[in-house]
Amino acid sequence: MNNLLKKTTTIKEVVNKVGKWTIVAFIIALPFSMLTTNLCLVILLVLGAVNYKSFNYKNWLFFAYALSFIWIVVGLFYSNNLDIGIKIIERRFSLIAIPFILFSGIFKASYLKEIKIAHVISCSIAMLICIGESIYQNYTEIITLSKAYTYLNPWYFSNELLVNPLNIHPTYLAMYCGLSLFFILSYLISSVNFGVKKILLIILSLLQFYFIIMLSSRTAIFAVSIGIIYIFIKQFNRYKFVIAALSFFIIASLIGLNIRYNKVNRIRVIEALDFSKSFSENRFGGRSLRINMWKALLDCMDFNPWLGMGTGEVQPYYNRAYERNNLQIAAELQYNAHNQYIEVFMYHGIIGLFFFLFVLFESTRKALICKDYVFTSFLILISLIFATESALHLHKGIMFITFFNIAFYLRNRSKTISIKSDLKKRIAVIGTAGIPAKYGGFETLAEWLVKSLNQKFDFTVYCSSFHYKQKPKYFHNTKLVYLPVNPNGKSSILYDSLCLIHCLNKSDVILILGVSGAFLIPIIRIFSSKKIIVNIDGLEWRRNKWGKLAKIYLKLQEQLAVKYSHKIVADNLGIQKYVSSKYGRKSNLITYGGSHAEGHSLTIKTCNKYGIKQKKYAFSVCRIEPENNIHIILEAFSKVTSYKLLIVGNWNSSSYGEALKEKYKNCDNILTIDPIYDQHDLNELRSNCCIYVHGHSAGGTNPSLVEAMWLGLPILAWNVNYNRFTTQNKALYFNSTDKLISLLQSLKTQAELDLIGKNLQLLAYQEYSWEKIARLYSELLK
Repeated sequence: MNNLLKKTTTIKEVVNKVGKWTIVAFIIALPFSMLTTNLCLVILLVLGAVNYKSFNYKNWLFFAYALSFIWIVVGLFYSNNLDIGIKIIERRFSLIAIPFILFSGIFKASYLKEIKIAHVISCSIAMLICIGESIYQNYTEIITLSKAYTYLNPWYFSNELLVNPLNIHPTYLAMYCGLSLFFILSYLISSVNFGVKKILLIILSLLQFYFIIMLSSRTAIFAVSIGIIYIFIKQFNRYKFVIAALSFFIIASLIGLNIRYNKVNRIRVIEALDFSKSFSENRFGGRSLRINMWKALLDCMDFNPWLGMGTGEVQPYYNRAYERNNLQIAAELQYNAHNQYIEVFMYHGIIGLFFFLFVLFESTRKALICKDYVFTSFLILISLIFATESALHLHKGIMFITFFNIAFYLRNRSKTISIKSDLKKRIAVIGTAGIPAKYGGFETLAEWLVKSLNQKFDFTVYCSSFHYKQKPKYFHNTKLVYLPVNPNGKSSILYDSLCLIHCLNKSDVILILGVSGAFLIPIIRIFSSKKIIVNIDGLEWRRNKWGKLAKIYLKLQEQLAVKYSHKIVADNLGIQKYVSSKYGRKSNLITYGGSHAEGHSLTIKTCNKYGIKQKKYAFSVCRIEPENNIHIILEAFSKVTSYKLLIVGNWNSSSYGEALKEKYKNCDNILTIDPIYDQHDLNELRSNCCIYVHGHSAGGTNPSLVEAMWLGLPILAWNVNYNRFTTQNKALYFNSTDKLISLLQSLKTQAELDLIGKNLQLLAYQEYSWEKIARLYSELLK
């Protein structure tokens, strides 16, 4: 048995070692020999098959590549030329072969060092061969034509004649050298020691960039320049704009130097910038020609846009489109689309284009999340080149782009796992007006979570700038992000949606409080593996304040939230039972804390202001809405004048509140008070009342009820299961004006009321401390 295990281990080691050096050989051969690269590809396919047990197919990027290739094969079934279609399949076989090889486990993230070195060496050799051959051809012409030794034929040092020894398209070699340059710059920036090696690499980087300019692939020059500046800006925290300006100056100087002394490149640059150029003669196919080509292709579209023309011969269609639009040169030279996005659309329709764009999206997402600036620059490079070249038309483009895209992705996949094991999880909290809490229960919850858990997690809380005159960037080590949108009412849909979109690349876990933006959750689940936790609140769609359409929308959002979130939080046993019976899903019961509510002595100033005495008045605080039964409470107290009622709320926010305030303004024992945002003042009034009246009939666990329990107040609560679950049947309950009048008239002695309050307080200490709530959320957020 031991011998068998030893043999198995030895085979695996051999496979990995051979795989590593075959990959290095593959990279070195890319600019030179297709025969060698294809041979390496075959060897790697065999090794991948041997290593099939390590194959990792549970990956969005692999699925995207696999679906792209499958769709290309499907295109054969509606192709106009099966023979050509099969040849295209053969040419694009790398689109599935390379993902299979790399995801089979043959590639290790640790190989990237050797791969980088191999690629830089390969591109440097290619550069020397091209320049050397150009110098030789120029020298031969000097001897043949008896020219002066200062004679220079610019054609030998530009574009196609420059790469003639390698039989490669200038744009492909420019892409190769661009990535090589990114590798060199990344090393130079990260290297601390300044020695001979660093000086040589600086010289090599300047030579490679100048060589890219000589290749005269205009989009490649622009894309590589953008990539270089991006790397400098991201790698240098200090003086990044100075560094960026300096790098821009060097780039512009090198380009200017080449244009000054190479008339071929000068003509190509001028042509690229000239929209009015007439293309009646064979020129270089500048920007204006390309734009006219794209317009011609899209204007003459006579195929199913969803499916495209299929995997077959499309050049006759291109030629007809060019001829109809008087682009004779494009037709005579058999130009392809010169735009990879349009090319994919032409061949494979919207469906194929979706798969193609998803590969770019998933790669970009990974690069940005992991802050891999070389990977991001590589994606900038290929994405811009795709805009003016059909870079996946030939094997050299397919293999280069596919290999490095997946290699970077897998390197960052292992990097992500390593980072996640070392760093605190990033938690985005959305659905609140913001912190510090000024508005309601969700805001108080968010505030206490970050106060309690900021040592364990890296929180970001989204806030509405409408609610905060002062906008601090941090609160208890928590980053605050402000959006200029109202978080309440109809605009909460936009507010929550923007928060969700913004937090995607800045969080590992998304804690959503409420369901307004839940329609985005299934979309996020498709493209992201982020953990989504939703506190569905208190069945918002049942509230009377919403119209019919709003109720339908909110109910749909609840369904989406429950179905597609990873974890559901129910803040009340009644909500938990509802989720279980309605949707068949398990939810986590986590209520609200009340330990922030503190009792304060009633001051003479407050007594005089409101005309009250300690333990001689009833108190209530809530939103002034019909489902909080304010009209019932006010009517009852207007008839039982032995108790003075202080009721705090937003009276002027609705016609309902304004009408009630006007109706009872002359009742001596009823005092309607506008919202009190100072917690000390609120607790002073609340903690000294003889009874607390809670009229909420909707929602789950109401924070104001929990706070009253924590203060040890005797409570008269609306008789609904949510309130009974919260108070565990230890309060007194009413469900009508008559019942409340009856309770008020039959209230026991103050000592007996105090006992009710004490029992509710003991319950609150057991169930509703922020310490317990934070502990339960901490387990959920892990």
